[in-house]
Amino acid sequence: MPLSSRFEAKQHQDAGYLGAYLGDGFSPELMLQVAQDLQQAMPTIIGNTELYDMWAYKHRSSYGGVKVHADPSNVTMSFWTTPDSANLGGPAGGGLGVYKARYPIGWAWEKHNSMIRFKDEVNSIIEADGRDAEIIGYRYNRLVIFPSDVFHYSDEFDFAEGFENRRINLTYLWGKSETDTGAPDARSCDVLDHNCASK
Repeated sequence: MPLSSRFEAKQHQDAGYLGAYLGDGFSPELMLQVAQDLQQAMPTIIGNTELYDMWAYKHRSSYGGVKVHADPSNVTMSFWTTPDSANLGGPAGGGLGVYKARYPIGWAWEKHNSMIRFKDEVNSIIEADGRDAEIIGYRYNRLVIFPSDVFHYSDEFDFAEGFENRRINLTYLWGKSETDTGAPDARSCDVLDHNCASK
């Protein structure tokens, strides 16, 4: 994205990253163009589905990553933009862990998006499912696609020091989930027209 882009970034101190969100004005032309290209390339997965939210996270050099959670949408797409040479943990580390377990229909957004307050409830669902998370290793420009209501987390990572070497992930959420309750209103986007407006 252009170096001249301006947007609000939120510091998530405990999670070890800065986050910029569509609802806070993060809508660089490049990311909207990528969203449009994804729609055209995968019509059976997202087609004309509305872009519910998108964000960019820039992490500390070494950290445990974003904790277990699920997203309030239908499809999640996430990819990484930091060169592989910065990933000191090698190709098996620094990626994403994705469970098969899903949050129950009607579960409040604050439950499946907060591993701190509802850790026991989330863990009980994952344990009842009985399947381990699939670990998807970090690769530069790798796109990971999965149903938004499955629990997932960032794998532990160790990247080289220096601002340009920090782990960056870009995420798109497609379609607001109809089974979620209490999810925040995002700034939805018609990416075909590059028209973002608060709803």
